Amino acid sequence: MPPPAPSIVSPGNNDTLSTSTLIFQWNAPIGAGYYSFQLDDDENFSSPVLMDSTAIFEQSIRINPLLQGKYFYWRVKANNDFYEGAWSPAYLFHIYPLVANISGPEVLSNSQAGTFTADVENGSGNLSFSWYRKDLGSEIWVFRGTQQTQVETMYTSNFELTCVIDDRLTGLRKETSKAVRLPVILFIAGTNSLDTLQTENYTANVQNSSGNISYQWYRKDDGQANWITRGTQQTQAETMFTSNFTVKCDVHDNVLNVDVSASKYVVRYYPAPTVPQNLVVYKKKIRVGGYVFFSPLLNWNRSQGSLIGYKVYKRLEVNENFSLVTATTDTFYLDTSVEMADSGAGGSNVYYYVTAYDNNAESSPSNMVGVGCLNCPTIELKPNLSYSDLPTSYELSGNYPNPFNPVTQIRYSLPENSYVSLRIYDMLGRNVATLLDGYQDAGYRSVEFNAVGLTSGIYFCRFQTGKIVFVKKMLLAK
Repeated sequence: MPPPAPSIVSPGNNDTLSTSTLIFQWNAPIGAGYYSFQLDDDENFSSPVLMDSTAIFEQSIRINPLLQGKYFYWRVKANNDFYEGAWSPAYLFHIYPLVANISGPEVLSNSQAGTFTADVENGSGNLSFSWYRKDLGSEIWVFRGTQQTQVETMYTSNFELTCVIDDRLTGLRKETSKAVRLPVILFIAGTNSLDTLQTENYTANVQNSSGNISYQWYRKDDGQANWITRGTQQTQAETMFTSNFTVKCDVHDNVLNVDVSASKYVVRYYPAPTVPQNLVVYKKKIRVGGYVFFSPLLNWNRSQGSLIGYKVYKRLEVNENFSLVTATTDTFYLDTSVEMADSGAGGSNVYYYVTAYDNNAESSPSNMVGVGCLNCPTIELKPNLSYSDLPTSYELSGNYPNPFNPVTQIRYSLPENSYVSLRIYDMLGRNVATLLDGYQDAGYRSVEFNAVGLTSGIYFCRFQTGKIVFVKKMLLAK
């Protein structure tokens, strides 16, 4: 009598197997002497069958690895010396593929090292690893190591890392790769300081990108809560108005699918005040009780623009550096710490210069002036003197040098703010130059007269303020 069909143990119907679990098992029916086994990818087991074994004396069979990712059918029947039994039902099963990937960083900065691991699924556990590396621009794969984990360092270019995994038990091989790149870096080129109504082109410069880039610019002025959307080009023009602002660019690499952002804070530029002009020094008589002496009185022209005031610097001849003496809003300064030497009395020299300043900057130094002094001090010798810094009367001091060629300084004094007219006439009474015609601040002042283009001879300087008129004679000698 034929033995009945064996009952299947594993793999069961619709099971999924790893590549290392290729052992087929069944139960022995009564009367079984040996077994026939068939394996095929066709449920009808059409000829030729992938595997057909007819003399199996065990209740299991181990076979070589099958193709990964495919579906197969298997069946078994029991036989004896007298009869051949019926086939068991055909059971369907699926082979897991050998899966491998490399874990580790996708981005490394220059000179940064990263640890990479070959992760394997469905392997037998008896695995070997071979690592290879190829830098961008090279066609050569360089062998690296044979461990499951490999350390690699980023140098000057992106690289690709490949690991070949061999399953020694099943004979299967899997190759997996990973691209490692430098970080995408964005910086915005353009000035961070603009004058009012000045326009600047800001450019988004991207490094280590694929080259397929999308740009989106934004701007936010100080005091604003929200960003204003601007342009979508690589370069964006922005204009400074009344307040500082921030310009920002968001960049998307369409190939690497990477987003980076950068911003630049732009401040409003305030030009430095103009340099004080025509710094001159006068002798100012100081009387304290019965003692009379002269101290240097500095005077200069007012600088243009909005400013806080002026800084006066002084240097003794024996000193190498100028030091700040005072800050003032006036255009004059009387230094009572210095007693000026009379002509021919010798003495040391003291030097001065003046700067203009505001909240943001200080101008370059004015011209330097020097005076001779007696017993030049290093500290204030007369700090408690009482004196007036302003002239007590209108005066036209004349010009210096005189004779001159072709430039001279004309000095005058104003005890109060006044409307001043200062004109130059030739011997025929013709007005050849108008040096002043407007309001002037009180103080000791001077103005430059440049006689280039005029012929040698005698000229007259006429100073008038209100009903007060002074005339001085000047000699141009070429």
